[in-house]
Amino acid sequence: MGGNRKLCGGDSPRNARMNLFHTLLVALAGSASPAPLPDAAHDIHLSHTRMVVDGPTVLARVRVFHDDLEVVLRRHSHRPDLKITDVSSQDSAFAAYFDAKVSLISAGERLHPRVLQSGPDPDASDSPMWWYLVELKASRPIESLAVRYELMFEQFGDQRNIIAILKTPGDQRQSLYFAAGESREQVVKF
Repeated sequence: MGGNRKLCGGDSPRNARMNLFHTLLVALAGSASPAPLPDAAHDIHLSHTRMVVDGPTVLARVRVFHDDLEVVLRRHSHRPDLKITDVSSQDSAFAAYFDAKVSLISAGERLHPRVLQSGPDPDASDSPMWWYLVELKASRPIESLAVRYELMFEQFGDQRNIIAILKTPGDQRQSLYFAAGESREQVVKF
């Protein structure tokens, strides 16, 4: 369950689709930058999520500051000793937290997350960051999403969450912005 897991293997149609999603998410990630500094402090509280919507599936790559993530997961899971590391089994704690703080609804159906991968973010330039690859599945192709995204709002009054959404096929792109204190739902139509 750590960052060293393979995303998928084999030649099944499901694995081919997962490889396509992974390729799209990597392409969306941007260029690499220097490795993170081990103890760098940060002045902002921000998460950045890139979503790919294809048929009934949403794949989301969620990036958060490592220290902020540990604080909220410790509180949410009631595990004050929780540490987020390459070898930890904290993916289930994040999945539960994500499910509690993020709501994606398609055609009246609430989508629930499953963490596929996680690990330290090699693209972080100042403060250590952590990423999760999260899959959410609907029972039919997604034509619209009602999104409420409240990651870390309970902990940081200045928290900001940015979401970039890519709908395939067709490469429709949309962006959403959520700030602490503004818990309104935003609807995206494809």
